[in-house]
Amino acid sequence: GSKELISTARAMTEVRAAEITRAAFLELCRWQPEIGVEVYRSVADILASRYRNTLTRLVGTLSQALRQGDVVANR
Repeated sequence: GSKELISTARAMTEVRAAEITRAAFLELCRWQPEIGVEVYRSVADILASRYRNTLTRLVGTLSQALRQGDVVANR
C-alpha cells in the first residue's frame, strides 16, 4: 500500500500517542467492531465539516464575483 501522508496534525497540548500498523488496526476492528464504528463516525464528521467549509468558501467567492460583476455592469 501507499505510504503517502495525506494529512498532518499538530498537538496544542502535551499528548501521548501510539502508532499501529494498518494490519493491526484492521484486526483490532474485527475483534472490537465498536472501535471501527467510532473511527468511521469521526472520519465522516471530519469529511462533512470539510465539505461544509468548502461550500461556504465557494459561496463567498461566488458572491464576491457576482458583486464585482454587478459593479462593473452598473458603470
